[in-house]
Amino acid sequence: MGAQAIIQQDDNADKTIVSNMEKSPELSKKVIVLFNQIIAQASSEVAEPIKNAFAETIAAYLKGQLAETKTELRNETEVAKFLTDHYKLITPVISICKEARQKIGEPAELLLSLDDYGEGDRPYLSLYVKHTEYSTELTKLITSFSDLFDDIFADEKVYFVSQPIYSKK
Repeated sequence: MGAQAIIQQDDNADKTIVSNMEKSPELSKKVIVLFNQIIAQASSEVAEPIKNAFAETIAAYLKGQLAETKTELRNETEVAKFLTDHYKLITPVISICKEARQKIGEPAELLLSLDDYGEGDRPYLSLYVKHTEYSTELTKLITSFSDLFDDIFADEKVYFVSQPIYSKK
């Protein structure tokens, strides 16, 4: 059986994996670790298609987990690929989005994105918050999510930025 046949994505299997991951955080961690071990041990010819298929699974899982927080995903494929590479971040990023929604409230819009500063810089995750009014307390709260992430992942070589989006009046 060729490599392409092995990694050909089956939509029903993908939905089953995502459904089971959503039911059990412990299972989701095991699935993520397992996929990353498979990718690490695969030849480069096979690893990239597996990684792309897994990124689609991660994207579906993220959308499901973030649906209750009404957090939009901008460039969801890139976010999913980034989180596939940095799989230890998946659960904390989801938790931070949930905490942001809980503390900021319903009228705010939340947007999770993968951004970069420009040429050659490493990409980083951003949580944008759009609100109707920004008090000093709300702005501090929004930026505190970056600090929370930094505390959790001080040893990782990744960045997470949370910031308000000010709309023009």
